[in-house]
Amino acid sequence: IIYINANFIDYLSFLKCEIVGKNIAEIFEEFNEDNAKQLIWNTLRENKSWSGEVKIKFESNAAYWLQLFLFAQFD
Repeated sequence: IIYINANFIDYLSFLKCEIVGKNIAEIFEEFNEDNAKQLIWNTLRENKSWSGEVKIKFESNAAYWLQLFLFAQFD
């Protein structure tokens, strides 16, 4: 993750340093499910955006469902 929206950080009380630089699978449970992960990565590799609901997990076992919009940024 190289960018995170400030509203996302405020809403979930994250610090930017807790998200930026991490692998997306560390944050969102759905990215650990092979079918979902493959679909999302294939979509991003085709330079297309992806949107959907994902469950974010916390070390405290609390969880939230979020509407997420992802896009790939290439150099």
